[in-house]
Amino acid sequence: MTKQAGGNPTGESRPQNETFCVEIRTDTGDRGVAVNRGGGESACKLIDDYFRPILEGSDPARIEHLWQEMYDALPTARGGLSYMALSGIDLSLWDLKGRATGRPVYDLLGGAVREELPCYVTVFPNTMESLSDEGFIGVKIPTTALPKDGRRGLDELERKVARAREYFGETAKIMIDCFMDWNKEYTVRAADRLQKYDLKWVEDPLPAGHTIQQYRDIRNEVKPIQIAVGNVEFGHRSFHQLVNQGAADLVQPDIQWIGGMTEMNRVGHIAKPMGIPVIPHRSNIYSCHYALARHDTPYVEYMLGRGTEVQPVRPAADGELVPSNGTITVPTKPGFGIELNKSILNRFVDSE
Repeated sequence: MTKQAGGNPTGESRPQNETFCVEIRTDTGDRGVAVNRGGGESACKLIDDYFRPILEGSDPARIEHLWQEMYDALPTARGGLSYMALSGIDLSLWDLKGRATGRPVYDLLGGAVREELPCYVTVFPNTMESLSDEGFIGVKIPTTALPKDGRRGLDELERKVARAREYFGETAKIMIDCFMDWNKEYTVRAADRLQKYDLKWVEDPLPAGHTIQQYRDIRNEVKPIQIAVGNVEFGHRSFHQLVNQGAADLVQPDIQWIGGMTEMNRVGHIAKPMGIPVIPHRSNIYSCHYALARHDTPYVEYMLGRGTEVQPVRPAADGELVPSNGTITVPTKPGFGIELNKSILNRFVDSE
């Protein structure tokens, strides 16, 4: 079993956004690929040094076993970079299994529970009007308001939310993303200000590392507005705490950061008994396959890249899905249904 990886083929500068690609081949000719956002060259180095010896000569169908073997082999703190690297391998193993059996990954997860996936769009306020007639069920606005901005920041945020409601209509879901830049007081004040716009959720208001108790307190104070958290959590144990201690109304694991499809499934099993929806973070083919097989993932995010038109956001992947009339239809191709874009990767791939 071999793999190929290339660092940062899309030119993204921040390590947490650098793309790397994995290709796994077996001695029987089967293969699986993944394009993963996060870790870049550092993730490739970790894969080469610690995961390759585990994968070579192993049965690729034993995905759960291989996941645990790789996790146990990690030499460093089991945080962001480790999970990003592990995600790339795990997703390529799921792709390989789908190709080998001739089935799409959502079939391997139990089969599709719906024919298509509704999407909400995440877009900056200055371009959201251009997306308002594309059929999306709602819009999420990244906010630059900070607690130090006080009332002035809340005034500007309210104007943006009001425009979102005007552009997308009375029935649309309106959300805001706070980038973990707020505190409890500012979150409660913002929620109070925005309730009249029927705000759906406030996403990641508190800095990473804040206690479960703070999120639980905020939830109780801002209802019926919901609190969405989890896109920078790594591994299912963090979600177990959030869900079981009442710190979230919905969770947003990033399948490319959390540990791949294997770990994503674990989060789903944790959230389902508590009635907590799982709304995957960001746009990608992997979260679409997951969502298609889950009743408790009723819609997915489409995050607009550059420009003002709906378009693929991962140029390193041929076959990346884009919404049409606000929905995504997942094809029936084996595996995840994507291929590596060799025209982009040729400068980065280590051929073997």
